[in-house]
Amino acid sequence: MVMSMTGDYGLPFPLADVLYADLFYALSADLITADYVGLHKVGDVECDHLAFSQETIDWQIWVEKSAKPVPRKIQITYKLEPGAPVYTMEVANWSQITEKPDAYRFVIPKDAIEIEMEPL
Repeated sequence: MVMSMTGDYGLPFPLADVLYADLFYALSADLITADYVGLHKVGDVECDHLAFSQETIDWQIWVEKSAKPVPRKIQITYKLEPGAPVYTMEVANWSQITEKPDAYRFVIPKDAIEIEMEPL
């Protein structure tokens, strides 16, 4: 879906990189640099702050420093896009996380109708 939106229709999809099933693999391919920045807070949560550089993007991730480390913030700079836009996503509440794949299955509403997309 994301690839279709961006490739076929030219619609930007900021932070689409975080939708990959294996986020680390998707974002760690072709790394140029990787640095541990230090301990920083995201909201009230203590996090390990890491920074990475690739040919087309620079990205940073803040991972909760706890028994169950989860990403709390991710920031991606798209270096080849005009103006090098920076997109940031913060996650404040991981209480609904489950490892049951069906919990994340998309169910099309009964009254939904399909529309045809046209290139811009």
